[in-house]
Amino acid sequence: MFDREMRYLHVSRRWRTDYDLGDRDLRGVLHYDVFPDIPESWKEAHRRGLAGEVLRGDSDRFERAIEQRIGDENICILCRVHEHL
Repeated sequence: MFDREMRYLHVSRRWRTDYDLGDRDLRGVLHYDVFPDIPESWKEAHRRGLAGEVLRGDSDRFERAIEQRIGDENICILCRVHEHL
C-alpha cells in the first residue's frame, strides 16, 4: 500500500518474498527507489490512478535487472490502479 506520492505505507511478507526485498523497513520509501527500472508508462498509470482514474493492465511485463530476477524468469504482473477511498 502506498501514499499519494507512491511511498510505502505497508508491505506484506508475500510482497517482500516475491520481489526478494529482504527485511528492511520500506515504510516511507519511494516505490521508484525500490524499483528504479519501472517504465515511464507505469509511472504515468500510477499518476492517473492517484488522480482518480481506474486503470487496468492484464499482462504487463516487468523485466528487472538480471541480478534482481526471481530465478531465470521475468515477472508478469496483473494489476489495477485506482485511488483508495
